[in-house]
Amino acid sequence: MKNLITRTAAATKRFTNDENGLAAMEYGILAGLVAVVIIGAVTTLGSNLKTVFTTISGALSTATASMKAS
Repeated sequence: MKNLITRTAAATKRFTNDENGLAAMEYGILAGLVAVVIIGAVTTLGSNLKTVFTTISGALSTATASMKAS
């Protein structure tokens, strides 16, 4: 039983001292944050672009109707 406790303690100590996977985790968190920023930017720009193109489309329709009426 003492041997099991000693091995478990040693494995726990090795696990807490191991920093090999830490860089991968940091890159994963960074990639997730970048993705959130990109999604937010695209959503905001998408809404603004839709408004711009709707305005342009309305102006062109009005201009075309005026030209046909003349």
